[in-house]
Amino acid sequence: MEADVCETGGSVNIAHQPSVSSGCSKSVCTVSSSESVRDIKQLAAQFLLSLSSCSSMTLSQVNFVKESVSDVLSSTIDIVRQSTVDLLGNVASSPGDAKVQNFFSILDKLSKPFDGVDSTFKLEKYVSTLTSYVAPVEHKLGQRWHGVDSQHQQKLIDDKFVYVSVRKTLQCILHLSRCWEEMVAIPDEDCATDVISSYFCGLQFHKLHSLMKENVKVQFYPIVIQLYYDDFETANPLGSKAGSHKLGGFYFTVMNFVRKYNSKLDNINLVALANRHDIVYYGMSIILEPLVKELSELERGFDIVCDDGSVRHVVCILGNVVADNLGLHSILGYTESFSHSYCCDFCLGTTDDFQTVFNENCLSLRTRQNYEIHCTTLTNSGTSSHVFGIKSMCRLSQLKYYHPVENYTADIMHDILEGIAPFEVNLLLRDIILTKKVVALDEFNTMLKCFDYGKIMLASKPSEIVLSKLQSSNGLGQHSHQMLVLMYVLPLILCKYVTVNSPNWKLFLLLLEITDIIFSPVLTVGHLSYLAELVSEHHVLFRTIYPEFRLKYKHHRMLHYPNIILNNGPLSHMWVMRYEAKHGYFKRLAHIMCNFRNVCKTLAARNQVRQAVVWSNMSRVDNTLDVVAGKETVVIAHKEFHSLYTDTECRLQEAFLANRIRICGTVYEPGYTVIIDVDADGYPTFGCITKILVCSGVVSFALRQWIVKGFELKTRSYLCLISHHVVAYHHKKLLDYHPLYAHQCSDNSCAYCHIRLRHILCSDN
Repeated sequence: MEADVCETGGSVNIAHQPSVSSGCSKSVCTVSSSESVRDIKQLAAQFLLSLSSCSSMTLSQVNFVKESVSDVLSSTIDIVRQSTVDLLGNVASSPGDAKVQNFFSILDKLSKPFDGVDSTFKLEKYVSTLTSYVAPVEHKLGQRWHGVDSQHQQKLIDDKFVYVSVRKTLQCILHLSRCWEEMVAIPDEDCATDVISSYFCGLQFHKLHSLMKENVKVQFYPIVIQLYYDDFETANPLGSKAGSHKLGGFYFTVMNFVRKYNSKLDNINLVALANRHDIVYYGMSIILEPLVKELSELERGFDIVCDDGSVRHVVCILGNVVADNLGLHSILGYTESFSHSYCCDFCLGTTDDFQTVFNENCLSLRTRQNYEIHCTTLTNSGTSSHVFGIKSMCRLSQLKYYHPVENYTADIMHDILEGIAPFEVNLLLRDIILTKKVVALDEFNTMLKCFDYGKIMLASKPSEIVLSKLQSSNGLGQHSHQMLVLMYVLPLILCKYVTVNSPNWKLFLLLLEITDIIFSPVLTVGHLSYLAELVSEHHVLFRTIYPEFRLKYKHHRMLHYPNIILNNGPLSHMWVMRYEAKHGYFKRLAHIMCNFRNVCKTLAARNQVRQAVVWSNMSRVDNTLDVVAGKETVVIAHKEFHSLYTDTECRLQEAFLANRIRICGTVYEPGYTVIIDVDADGYPTFGCITKILVCSGVVSFALRQWIVKGFELKTRSYLCLISHHVVAYHHKKLLDYHPLYAHQCSDNSCAYCHIRLRHILCSDN
């Protein structure tokens, strides 16, 4: 789809808009004045709704802005009216002319753009009429005595949570015909392939899809959703109200869309908000009840009427549930303690097995059959808190196409970046800095501070390592993004202090190789066998080097990673980092409102207003390209791009030479390195961006190629030298969309630039 380019204040926003033709002005003139006024009213209402849904605006601030804008418009139109009267008087126009009266009538209406939505009640009434608005509904849980009234007596209040209809949300999303163009293709079951690039390539979907075909006798399209649950604080977590207003948030995404769309917060949809103490008191089952009831209906299929008039029959199923380990066990009904036997939601391993068994095939896995037996035993016992790790039957097990023992998911953010990596890197640095004293802590922190991260990773630069943290063995005090960057740069910082044969460094390299695989968005079945071997080798080596430390439960979960990927697709499609970013909207809004009387209802209502604005103003899967700074040019002026634009007419097109662009949240600018292809030897072909050209919405790069001299195991990086050979590539032709940076290592005698990959490359897709 072509895009229009317009320069505003040094930046250029390229969005999917209809192109402007020469006949457009004529069509504008045919629009009646009454329609124009009605459009102004709608724009004014949308303006207020956008302000109301903003997480940094209170309703009093919205009213102040509304009144200020009204005053400005009223004063401006008064000036226009007076100038018009003076002009008509000069030309001796008849004041009784019907057209003149109509003109003044329009001015009167435009002087009050917020008429009809000038109060909170009227604005809420207007929102309720929008087809894009899905109102949150309160569900009663029970009653309790709370608070003290003016006469020093407690009063009975209802405990409630809010629920947002999944079906209505899906109708708002899927009625846009362009959404269907952006969905991933459902693979043909007859075309077998070893490539695993999404949930739809996994064994679990193939099994469910076959079952759906047997049960649904008409042609349908499968829609799969991913459910997320987590608790978050709305008050100051260090204040006196910590825990009092803690909420449980339930969200979902449509897995049919690719990651670049589902990573946008506007595409993460609210399902329910509940007070955490209500979840604990009443249980998770009652919270899930309306969701299970609705999903049971969606599993039978329903029709979607698209904006182009077409009707599609869809069957919506729950694909998987994602959360951190605590949240996952809470929603699935497993015990929430990870220090005893049978705490794994995949197998029946004991605490001793976690320290000695490093192959999934040697463990007894959970099945539907033993799950039913364990739940029956739990129900009949009456006294046991849990049976083989199950403390209650999961309400989601009532669904036809979902079962908790087949919930093949893992959150690599909490498992790796906030669990295993901080623990093992802590032990590594303790050995290098405190035990062997190869480098002093102050010197290491100086190298960490002065390292050239490049603009790509600078925002997540690791913090200084504190001695008390290093001695505690609990972590390093880094958040997940910082930990990811630290793992990325640590081989380049410490390369002159370590050797490949060092057991501690070998263990770290094994962890890096594992993360390179599990963070990859595309894998093959062969990678999974190799991953299983790496995990086993890593755990054996850890127990050999650190016999005084026990492997964590998160270490044990790594044994199940190959099976999870084989069944449900890449792990990078199910980590919860973007879901947790969604919490930020509700946290900021709660802080701004300072209204906790019914915080669930308030937050949900404001969020749904925001979603209504988003759905009514843009495509749900908007693929926006932002071009920041640059200059207008023509293609022919840049010979580097002539190989892409061979036709003379194409070379004469207007273009924009950009200094910086953002595509679906990923930033590119000159100096960044991208991966063009993979050569016959399996080495990636790198190119350093020298120019970025945007022509008719298409992004092209002029790239100076890197000469790859080899792969260094000690730093897990490619040794490269820059060449003078320049090639041009379209953005969509790149092998991987992630930009990289060429680093210098700490060894001054090294003449190469080091390029580390974010993950392994799969050139088979």
